Amino acid sequence: MRKNSIFSIGQSVGPVPTCEVAIAANFREDIKFELNWVYLVCFYRSNFTNAIDEICGSQPLEICDSQPLSLTSSSNTPVSQENQFPKLPRPPKGTGQFGNLRSVDEIDPKYRHIFTYRYFNIVQSSVIEDALYSNKSIVVCAPTGSGKTVVFEMAIVQLLMELEDINYSGDFKIIYMAPVKALCTERLTEWHSKFTKLGLLCIEVTGDTDVEFPQLKPYRIIITTPEKWDMLTRRWKDHRGLVEAVKLFLIDEVHILNDEIRGPVLEAVVSRMKTIETSVQSAHRIEQVQAQFQGADIQCPESSPRIRFVAVSATVSNPEDVAAWLGNREQPAAYYKFGDECRPVKLKRVVEGYPCPNGTSIFKFDIILNYKLWPIIQKYHNGKPTLIFCNTRKGVVLTAETLSREITVTFNQEQKIKLDALASTLKNKKVQSLILNGVGCHHAGLLYEERTNIEQAFRNRDLPILVTTTTLGTYKEKDGASKFTTPYL
Repeated sequence: MRKNSIFSIGQSVGPVPTCEVAIAANFREDIKFELNWVYLVCFYRSNFTNAIDEICGSQPLEICDSQPLSLTSSSNTPVSQENQFPKLPRPPKGTGQFGNLRSVDEIDPKYRHIFTYRYFNIVQSSVIEDALYSNKSIVVCAPTGSGKTVVFEMAIVQLLMELEDINYSGDFKIIYMAPVKALCTERLTEWHSKFTKLGLLCIEVTGDTDVEFPQLKPYRIIITTPEKWDMLTRRWKDHRGLVEAVKLFLIDEVHILNDEIRGPVLEAVVSRMKTIETSVQSAHRIEQVQAQFQGADIQCPESSPRIRFVAVSATVSNPEDVAAWLGNREQPAAYYKFGDECRPVKLKRVVEGYPCPNGTSIFKFDIILNYKLWPIIQKYHNGKPTLIFCNTRKGVVLTAETLSREITVTFNQEQKIKLDALASTLKNKKVQSLILNGVGCHHAGLLYEERTNIEQAFRNRDLPILVTTTTLGTYKEKDGASKFTTPYL
């Protein structure tokens, strides 16, 4: 058993400036804890208005196959970009700026519907120069819930504006990569409504979908996982045109590079995409030289945008190293690091430690700790929904069963009806009985629809406790949610 656990705790050293160079707005100080076992307990403040005021001031926030480039509707019918969006002069930088906060008014009007508020927050305002007004690769480390997804959306808008400016007529693809299917599905739902208005069709390509390369041709935004994209691109030369069309590569939760199992997959995928880009650029240069000797006119490689990488994470400790890896000699990547002062919802961390008795095995100790959960939940949850993370599916079931025997939940009539309806849709009898007792299970062993329904019940506060694996490791921090982790050994 490893007794030394290291936690990094943010310490603010000043305000986050807006600039085009690498920003390190927050330094980390390693603090060592010598514990046999700890629980990490987190819960969030429910008053969003005060949280926003603290961050933003008193002003409230209103919260490649060469094919002609054509916009398509949801029915795959080509739509004229000229008729749909008349080309108008773009607003100048800084239009409507409020203090350090940049305004959505400076976004091109035809893309403004993507951003459903008036001002960008401090994180988004700090990175907007690199994200929206340059094509350099960037890495952003910022707290969960601080709006990192908007950085991706800025990068997509930047690509669309660049293609428009150079009158690009070739095919292009945007890859969004996340480590868990739940996050991919969430992104598909959100982006489908935003980008189909621009003619950008979105598709989810994960283990839950059966999609082959030829089927991806009409889609501009491909939402996938590292494992699935790795499988699809291993024989990329068989579909060279489609892979070469990738112009923007978005990496969510880039800290999985440090994972012993999944990290090498992500590293292989990114390295492969960089190799493909190098191959394409070299081929273009050769064609250009040959054309010069033959006196022919050929399109310069610079007229086709190079692939751009945008990576975000809430926990990566060395964004500068990731940026050095994602960048290139001609254009190094920028990196941004923000601390907890940029959180939209304040987070309180509590660590509870328990000694492991001599002669007790790890497995037995893990079971003993399940009986410590309910007193901890009673102490910290304050009547809020509780989310508990476990390392394995078996751990999820054991923890849920232990809690189900120890707790008594009182439901109103409406909640009872909803939970009865939810339980009737589940095939697993054990999970059914747990749901009826107010404890939900969520892991990859459940069907996709079952997981989605259980998630929704928890979000609606009909299910007070949800025990899950990392399938919900990227769960958004919402008002009134408490988080508990299983032991760190």
